[in-house]
Amino acid sequence: MKQVVLGVFLGLFLALVLGVLAVVGLVKLAASGEEAMPAKTLLVLDWEGLLPGHRIDATQADFNTPVTLSHVLEALQEAATREEIQGILIDRPLDVPREYLMELQEALAAFRKSGKPIYAHLDMAVAGAYMAACLADSVALSPARSGGVLLTGPNVSLLYMGEALQRLGIKVNVLHQGEAKGFGEQYAQQEMSPPVRENLGRLVEDLLLSDLEWISRSRGVDQKALRAELENPGRLWITPAEALEMGLADTLLSRSDWDEFIKVRFPDAERLSLKSWIHSRSTFTGLTQEGPALENHVAVLWAEGEILPGGGDKTQVAIAARDMVEEIRQLAEADAVQAVVLRVESPGGSALASEEIYQELVKLAKRKPLWVSAGPVAASGGYYLSVPGAPIFATPYSVVGSIGVVALVPDVSQGARKLGLNPQSISSLPAGRLLNLGEPVDPAMLASLNRNMAGIYEEFRARVLAHRPLSPQALDPIAAGRVWAGGRARDLGLVDCLGGLGACVDSLQLTLGGTPLPIHHYPRQLNLMELLLSGNLRPWDLLPAGKLERAAALVGVPSLLRAVEEDPRRLQDPRWMLRAEAPILEGALAR
Repeated sequence: MKQVVLGVFLGLFLALVLGVLAVVGLVKLAASGEEAMPAKTLLVLDWEGLLPGHRIDATQADFNTPVTLSHVLEALQEAATREEIQGILIDRPLDVPREYLMELQEALAAFRKSGKPIYAHLDMAVAGAYMAACLADSVALSPARSGGVLLTGPNVSLLYMGEALQRLGIKVNVLHQGEAKGFGEQYAQQEMSPPVRENLGRLVEDLLLSDLEWISRSRGVDQKALRAELENPGRLWITPAEALEMGLADTLLSRSDWDEFIKVRFPDAERLSLKSWIHSRSTFTGLTQEGPALENHVAVLWAEGEILPGGGDKTQVAIAARDMVEEIRQLAEADAVQAVVLRVESPGGSALASEEIYQELVKLAKRKPLWVSAGPVAASGGYYLSVPGAPIFATPYSVVGSIGVVALVPDVSQGARKLGLNPQSISSLPAGRLLNLGEPVDPAMLASLNRNMAGIYEEFRARVLAHRPLSPQALDPIAAGRVWAGGRARDLGLVDCLGGLGACVDSLQLTLGGTPLPIHHYPRQLNLMELLLSGNLRPWDLLPAGKLERAAALVGVPSLLRAVEEDPRRLQDPRWMLRAEAPILEGALAR
């Protein structure tokens, strides 16, 4: 009886919540539409939190158009053509992944050609916020001694827990095809293996060089001198006065003095929040149009997140094989889609799902141009999806490669004994023993799995060799799980060109000839109202518990342990153990 009453109460509560949300959403929808822009406008770059690529988790959505990189790029492209916009301001720290710096720089190129200035002011310039401020023509810092510049540089931090797990009686068998395929070894070892340390060390060095080159080119400072200053262990941060002397800033102004400077420089100009501008441009198209747009256009297909088999939860940012294959088929069959740019932002995932999507991309490439833009990470399965495209663009900050396979097979038999547990089972076939939680893992089973992985690795290599200008002899030293920064990946033949999404699209447009075509991004990102009415968002996803669960998945909890916690039966499913991915990169590289 209590359960019935609780169920009724919960149902009424959810209905009330959804009713309120629907009313608020419809009110906002009725008021949507771009407002008239003042004759003199300063566009202020602002967004909350880390700028996502194209899609966002549904529990983070609201009734407005989400502020993502794809929307920011579209808005900046239009800003270059608007006479009302007199300049751009960066007056707060922007949380931008360093991998998106080139994307923003390309988007601002047309704005710079118009002669309109870009000004930035920071109270405290830390890491990525300072790198983003370097997009401006002039950088002002607060003169306060508590401010200054703090550059931490890229780094990798991994917690090795092999000994701790062994003390608990848990042994994680990590099988690799590729000596530098580092994912999983932190569960089995107590320190990095030499190949992984060498590979990640080289990656961090390449990314640091890209940081230094970015600052040097943007600010006109000597790269070697800057590195020497930053490597001085006696210097934690650079004071405002030192930053001015080193050329890292153009002037020292307090916030109020900088605001006054802007007023004098742009009299009668009103500030327009980029976030508010994007929100006001919401067209609520998600419910009125399905499939590709009807006008002739270039499609940018975003492949973001972990690659998963089967159909996906449309409220999460992931690459579900069934959904992605359907998206690719629609773009291939739509006459209005003249070409496709595959934007890859994925550390990998399921080997089987990667192969299914790969096959569909090969079919697409036979029907219309398919180019690839590698985002922050196009590794393992993410690189698997990239190879059918030609050419492949990457930024100096893109992490590419990780051609290899890894499987994790936990053995908790010792831990079970410590707890006084004694599993008993009767299996009809040898493979069934893997399903018996608490029993020792048979070495013969591991050997068999390793042989299957070798076949998957060879298939992965064959896919790369079929599309890239590499011989087997040239591929082997750069495969085996190794990851590469974009510039080195180009030199090795894994990618073709250095450039962001904008450069990739512009180059593709030139090959099509004629007037540049409109750009449409896929899959469509729905706002909260659209998600609710489409049925893709479950009501209980809006409850705090759902949000906490999503948050836990985003703060670097190892995917293995997270998945087991969600459903312990996965430990008994050998198909789940087999993965071809590089999540070691996801969250490990400091932003």
